[in-house]
Amino acid sequence: MRFFFDNTLSFRLARALDTLLEADGHRVVALRDYPFDPRAKDEEWLPVLARERDWIVITGDLSKKDKDRHVWIRSGLTVFFLQPAWTGGGHKLTDLSARLLRYWPRIAETARTAKAGSCFSVSINGHIKKV
Repeated sequence: MRFFFDNTLSFRLARALDTLLEADGHRVVALRDYPFDPRAKDEEWLPVLARERDWIVITGDLSKKDKDRHVWIRSGLTVFFLQPAWTGGGHKLTDLSARLLRYWPRIAETARTAKAGSCFSVSINGHIKKV
């Protein structure tokens, strides 16, 4: 499966996960490492990924489910919104990396079985809930 991290998450985290999860058949790409302007807005890159199909988006901006909701819905992409504690809690990148890696099998299985266009929130404790 191919996972795409937007700019609300560290590109370093995406690169590390890509290296670690490659053996499991997963690809993790950060927005800045894809052929987009690093400052590209959601409405620029979401349609491109939607046309390419099979991308799973992971974002640290849970508010996106309400803000500009039409752009996300129209994309038809499966999205995991990490709750604010992931990005606003002052956690070190290594701590967040360890947590995300610990919960990755749950995220990947949810993504594998989800209907395209589904949206989920992920708590800092790894609980996944459909939104």
